Amino acid sequence: MEKVIDLSSIELHDADIVGINLKSNCDSLDRIEIILESIYFVDDFKTNKIMLIIDKCYKAKLNMNSWISGRDVIINFFITEKSDWLESLIEINSSFGPKNKKLKHLCLNTNTSSKIEFILTEDIIIKTI
Repeated sequence: MEKVIDLSSIELHDADIVGINLKSNCDSLDRIEIILESIYFVDDFKTNKIMLIIDKCYKAKLNMNSWISGRDVIINFFITEKSDWLESLIEINSSFGPKNKKLKHLCLNTNTSSKIEFILTEDIIIKTI
């Protein structure tokens, strides 16, 4: 089951990051899949694992540590249409980035690795796995 959802309606705090898949598309924006696991997902999704799908990722910053013993977890997150990073991309976006798209900034703050950030042009899709 895949559906677009408002991330603020689900509990991401303490969700384990199980994996991140990066799929580069020729002449297109990238697709990012973030696999999360949490007991809190069972009430909403009837499973403890979900995948956040960013189908049109314009930019990504992955500040992650590879030496973590176990899984990193999400402390908190935000999604906004106004941030310093977005402001710095406005000029670039107007010359060769996604045309006529409202960009959004998604930031997942993690327990060990600091943060994972994405600039996206479309809504986030959630898929149960």
